[in-house]
Parts: sequence; C-alpha cells; structure tokens
Amino acid sequence: MSGTKVVVIVLVVIAVLFVVLAVWGASQEKSVNPTTDRQKFESTPHPQLQSLGGLLSPFSPKLDPTQMQPSQKTFDLRLHPSYQITVLPDSKNKFRQAKFKATPDRCARVSFDGHSSSASVNSQDSDSKDNTEHQLNLAIPEEGGRITVQRELPLNNGPCTVQLE
Repeated sequence: MSGTKVVVIVLVVIAVLFVVLAVWGASQEKSVNPTTDRQKFESTPHPQLQSLGGLLSPFSPKLDPTQMQPSQKTFDLRLHPSYQITVLPDSKNKFRQAKFKATPDRCARVSFDGHSSSASVNSQDSDSKDNTEHQLNLAIPEEGGRITVQRELPLNNGPCTVQLE
C-alpha cells in the first residue's frame, strides 16, 4: 500500500470514531426540560478574570455624568476642597472608564471606593502608576461606588479644577 492510501484509511477510521462517540455522548445526556436546566445554572465568580479589570478598562465605555450624583463634569476645588460623588450601578457594563484631568498638574487627588467583591477594583487612587500628571484614570465596576475628589495638601487658594473627560 502506498502512503496516501494509509493516510486516507486512518482519516476515515478517525471520522467514524468521532461520529460514534458523538452519537453515544448525545444519547447519554438527556435532559427532561432544558429550559429549567438553563435557569438553574449558577456561575461562580472568577477572581482571575476580575483582576483584568484594570487592563480592560481602556476598552470599556466611559463613565457618563448622568451616572453620578451630583451629575457634574467639572469640580472647582477652590470653592470646595473636597467632593463626594456617588457612582450609580450599571448592570449593562462590567466596567466603566473614568478619566479625570486636573488643572494645574497634581493639584488634586481622586480616589474610588467601590461596592464590588473584587479587591482589585474596589479601592483605587490617583497616585497609582497608571496615572500621568495630567490624567487620572479609574476603572469603575458595574456595582458603582464613591469617587472622592479632593485638593492635594497643602491647601492653598490658587485655582484647581478637576474635569471628567
């Protein structure tokens, strides 16, 4: 027999075994009511995947001011040295990206305390290595939380504005 005939025979045997095993497997797992089985399914959280929130946040939707209370984009820290912003939950998006810009540089600190079960996104601060001098980036989980915008110490009377981009 030539090499081509051997290869064809081996492939046919593999195909027949695949079909036999597929039919046997389908006959073994019979569900009485597939819709109730689907409704009973409970997924378990995967902390390894939740830790990717910081990596995936640049591709997630942006935080909209209407999802915050108070719903404003600009925070003037000359008038108030600190703002507490509540971020409402959003079940449609696993993560939302919040980019803040401080003018002048490093005049403010932005931190996030979340209601998430994942420790990696539950507490974030603008002092992290992911932030530049102008840009303050936060990954907001779907559960929401609280953003604190405060003036950096020492407090002075000069202008300091933080804006949500």
